[in-house]
Amino acid sequence: MLHGGGGLDPQFPRNYAGGRTVLRARQEQDAAMMRTRFLLLGLFLPFSCESAVANTEHGAPPSGGGEAVREDRLVRGARLYDAHCAVCHGKRGAGDGPASPFLFPEARDFTQARFRLVSTANGVPTDDDIERTIRRGVPGSAMPAWHWMGEDDVRSLVGFVRRLATEGVADALFAEGQTAEEAVAEASARLVPGPVLPRVGAFELTRELVEQGSALYRSRCASCHGVDGAGRREPAFDEDGSLNWPRDFTAGYLKGGRGADALGWRIQAGLPGTAMAGTSLDEGELRALVAYLRHEIPADVETNLVHRQERILAARVDAVPESPGDPSWGAFETPVVLAPLYHSRLGNGITRAYVSARHDGELVAVRVRWADESGDLRIYSDLGDPDACALQLTVDENPRLFGMGSATHRTSIWHWKALRLSEVAGALDLLDSVPHARAETFRGRVRTDVPVYRPSLSVPEVSETVESLRASGVGETEPQGGAVDARPSWSDGQWAVVFTRSCDPTAEGEVAIVPGARLSVALAIWNGRAGDHGARKSISIWQVLELEP
Repeated sequence: MLHGGGGLDPQFPRNYAGGRTVLRARQEQDAAMMRTRFLLLGLFLPFSCESAVANTEHGAPPSGGGEAVREDRLVRGARLYDAHCAVCHGKRGAGDGPASPFLFPEARDFTQARFRLVSTANGVPTDDDIERTIRRGVPGSAMPAWHWMGEDDVRSLVGFVRRLATEGVADALFAEGQTAEEAVAEASARLVPGPVLPRVGAFELTRELVEQGSALYRSRCASCHGVDGAGRREPAFDEDGSLNWPRDFTAGYLKGGRGADALGWRIQAGLPGTAMAGTSLDEGELRALVAYLRHEIPADVETNLVHRQERILAARVDAVPESPGDPSWGAFETPVVLAPLYHSRLGNGITRAYVSARHDGELVAVRVRWADESGDLRIYSDLGDPDACALQLTVDENPRLFGMGSATHRTSIWHWKALRLSEVAGALDLLDSVPHARAETFRGRVRTDVPVYRPSLSVPEVSETVESLRASGVGETEPQGGAVDARPSWSDGQWAVVFTRSCDPTAEGEVAIVPGARLSVALAIWNGRAGDHGARKSISIWQVLELEP
């Protein structure tokens, strides 16, 4: 769910210099010429670029089934990529999709062929490496987990991503003067994974092993990640010019997971293209360092920070509860993981919400609850907009992962804000004039013929207004009409908002929510105190909302 329009022309890739986006028009023209030559010469690569040796090394048999099978999977991968990935990574994988201006960290530019999460000695990912990243996502970024996707679909995506990387390298080589054949051959060779690095394997977590690992951590890692593991606050620059912060182990924001093998590969291979370089350790040292990191990293990382697709059951009741504090909400409450789309430093976004739903055959009510220490209603803020929450709904079984639908598959959005300026306009007038004055009076000008007034605003009321929108793409929203009510409440450090609507649509294009229905629903939450506004927010992946018959 991305509110706010704009975006870069998808025909132009970008690179990063000092964190700023620049257009590479000339290179794109050269690339377009080469793609034409590729099509004419039939030089596009087969589905997998890995050699039989590389496949065998990481436990997969050599690819088989012939060109027709590989092409079928490649076509499937292209279709899935266009539906779910291009909105961020761009049509050709250059990290320049229409949603890319709203993301930080930036979407990966596959055409540079610099993958971060690898398990090989040469820094080129295996198919398994790419699959692990797709399935787990990258906590602390907008890259969600795709564990819900079928095996064939994920492997098809893996092949298409590798294809984009190979094409990107070939494009650059062709622009440097190589022939199409030479560019393809060299690009193919560069994208062959090297030997897989040693696995850590199972071990017993003992005090002696942790203490040994602690000493290694202080000597090898603490200069960046901090003695306490919370990460240095000063950012570093990646080789593409983008900002990056050392990971905060105590918060659990790990790109590659908490597993022993995952940590071992990060230590040995580093994160290519970043300041995180690989480290050479013997088997005992590697195991000790991994043991210490696992001791320091919260055990519930995968549960709290990795996206999952949950089933939210809307139980049928005699009458839907209206109050956010009604105790019946807690009977069927589903935790939903969110991720920040854009934050200057990890840890200040909303990463978890709890969703409950009820219906009585005529009305459907959905309560969203999340922790928020402030909950204040500030009319003016140097940080961001007021706290807010939105629900996005669609009847599509497999909606586009991001992007607020499309022209042919529109979605409905219910958007609540804790404070709407239009509802406190009368109070705002007090800030600019003196009441009961016989002539116009301006701030800073003293008059003796009227009493002195000091504007004093009482705490404004929490808004109960819900903006009902229809979305047809990133930034493409319009009023939908229809009646959606909100009952918000903030207490004890958390917000709870109940959205209520008639099961039958009350406006053209609204989603029908009928008993027995199965819908897709996603969340977006803005934390005003953290500076959230517009597209800067935390979002979930699609969840499944089922209404009890």
